[in-house]
Amino acid sequence: MQSLKPIYSIALIGFLLASFTHISISFFFNVKLPENIYFNLLNSVKMDKNTADQLKILMDTPAFKYSPHGSNGDGVKIPDHLKNLEESRFSENNFNVVASEMISVNRTLPDYRSDACRISGGKINTTELPRASIIITFHNEAWTTIIRTLHSISNRSPRHLIEEIVLVDDYSDKYWLKGPLDIYVRQFEIPVHVTHLPERSGLIRARLTGAKIAKGPILLFLDSHIEVSEGWLEPLISRVADDRTRIIAPIIDNISDEDFGFSTGRTDLWGGFSWILSFKWFDMNGNDTQRLIAKKAEPIRTPTIAGGLFAINREYFYEMGAYDEGMEVWGGENVEISFRIWMCGGSMEIHPCSHVGHVFRTKTPYSFTKEVNFVIRRNQARTAEVWMDEYKEFFFKMVPSAQKMEIGDLQERKSLRERLKCKPFKWYLKNVCSECHMPSEYHSLGAIVNKLNGKCVDRGGRVLGGPPGLGTCIHSHEQQGNQVWSWTGNKEIRSQNFCLSSNKKGSELKIEMCNGSEDQKFEFNRKIGNIIHQTSGKCMTNAESVATVDDCKNSRQEQVWDLEASTYK
Repeated sequence: MQSLKPIYSIALIGFLLASFTHISISFFFNVKLPENIYFNLLNSVKMDKNTADQLKILMDTPAFKYSPHGSNGDGVKIPDHLKNLEESRFSENNFNVVASEMISVNRTLPDYRSDACRISGGKINTTELPRASIIITFHNEAWTTIIRTLHSISNRSPRHLIEEIVLVDDYSDKYWLKGPLDIYVRQFEIPVHVTHLPERSGLIRARLTGAKIAKGPILLFLDSHIEVSEGWLEPLISRVADDRTRIIAPIIDNISDEDFGFSTGRTDLWGGFSWILSFKWFDMNGNDTQRLIAKKAEPIRTPTIAGGLFAINREYFYEMGAYDEGMEVWGGENVEISFRIWMCGGSMEIHPCSHVGHVFRTKTPYSFTKEVNFVIRRNQARTAEVWMDEYKEFFFKMVPSAQKMEIGDLQERKSLRERLKCKPFKWYLKNVCSECHMPSEYHSLGAIVNKLNGKCVDRGGRVLGGPPGLGTCIHSHEQQGNQVWSWTGNKEIRSQNFCLSSNKKGSELKIEMCNGSEDQKFEFNRKIGNIIHQTSGKCMTNAESVATVDDCKNSRQEQVWDLEASTYK
């Protein structure tokens, strides 16, 4: 038998090695490598030539081959010859599309769970758990990120716990989210249903569309640029199955928008909100009980959820009013549902054993029919009017423009609150969000005005540890928020999480983070208008451009102040 020429021998060896590598990775890691998916789809699914050609182009990137880039959750280093392309394409989705296309849609991730979580996860009996319908809405999502999202769910979720994946396309105009996506999803073992909306609806109404399509007893909302890690699904479904009135969210890990590196989120945070009703993470490090709970892999009670990722009983979702259909596009819906669930008898948790990575961006790349801040403020104004009772004034003082907005009819949502026999917002602040920045008891809310020159105490542009400023009073602009202070039931003079503070000697007045100390407590003598620091006995004093403290003298007009909306007797 004639021997093969060296060049053919090398080619044969290369082919065998490549084949062995492909089979080995598929077998040992139980991952379906996508490099032959195009040919499988071509042979098994009827498609027109145009769609076939589009898919061939879309899958001609390292993401659809065995790519070592980004494996094990690592970030990607872009080679020099692609730097210009990286920069020019970043604005497509406000993340590094070139990096995403270099990473396999089946990239490997470590098991990010703690030892305690792995042990507790192994004890969950999944055979009798209900199934979840996963709802993902998107608008002009990048091709590789949405496909990686789907492969991630498919690769790391017990098949028997997923009823379906419902994809709701919110009127995208990218070709890959039409025919190519419709064809591509057919290869998954999990049923994937794609619905294309006929007009731009926004995240809130798109999610409502997905919920109506879903058949599973549990709804699980996810974003379209996420990656789930090992053991993510079981604890979420288990907690909802144990209590149908519970909403449960995962730990949200960070996927870098620059290199797609995966970094774990902290397990000692809970969700709160600011006076402008924006979601805000709060640090639990000062709370020993909660810190111990996090270490033991037990769920963490949270007053609000971040919004994009959570599981809820389907029937309960509708009983509690689903989403507010009067809201537009996106923004504020997470805070609204958080207030509603807690005030109307439910609860919310974050599970430290469920990790879902999310690509965080500095700004949204998507277009709105109206200016984005207007849309968000309008949604927040609806929340304030329906759920916050007298505390809505905190929001409207901070955002005076929202008072003049047309926010739509509220009767249906107010009737929902009455029908569900929901508790007052004061109850929520005292029993659920007592460590939030909004005081449940307060004596004044608004400007602190000096009687001598009519200037207002202002924290705008000031630094922590420095004195509060004195500036021209602002009455109808967003910057008014820097002049909104509350003298609270705890005797703090507070603006969100910033408090006025001095020391026992009363040597200076400064702005500090609120900490509940005696140095941050003041009295107000309404009869003569003095604001008196409790531990030093000194009075807040107008010192031209800043406020300070000095010895109290009844005749000094620079020590006479008016607290707006004061109810103190």
